[in-house]
Amino acid sequence: MNITGEWEGAYFYLDTDESGEPLPSNGFVMSLKQGDFGTLSGTVRDLPPEGRDETGRISGFYNEFNLNLVKVMPVMYVYEGNELSTFSESVEKHMGEPLQENPFLVVQYTGKWYDSEHAFRGSWEIPQTDYLLLSGKTFTANSSTGSWRMTRVELKELTIAFTEGKECQAANPMMSRSKS
Repeated sequence: MNITGEWEGAYFYLDTDESGEPLPSNGFVMSLKQGDFGTLSGTVRDLPPEGRDETGRISGFYNEFNLNLVKVMPVMYVYEGNELSTFSESVEKHMGEPLQENPFLVVQYTGKWYDSEHAFRGSWEIPQTDYLLLSGKTFTANSSTGSWRMTRVELKELTIAFTEGKECQAANPMMSRSKS
């Protein structure tokens, strides 16, 4: 199966907030291009309201039914209670000094294709990472894990308005255009 195309899904946290409530799930849209030998590249956007509408990069590979992806987002966010803040803001608040650099977010995804669901699903992990404070001290951020699921965005029937004001129903607008 070639998985080039548009995908939509959600990821879910196993972590909880201070009161023990699960953190909110987050939707995403992903565009993948499958290359030689199952290599993958693409882009991903975490969707508001829980995520930030920013574009990240995807790399990885797909073989048979197994999918391995690495997502790199330009800014790392963390939950402060039920509110999102940047990781840098949170570190400065709790450690009393800023980071030397604003970190980007790296998330590792593994999953499998489930034919009965027409979906990929699996687990994700933000690995344990050491960070450097402005003073030169280091601290370690624990790993975070969860699950995810995504389905292909199906080509839906589209309505195309032509400049003459005529409309045409087409499954693929590039292949079917009405003529006056």
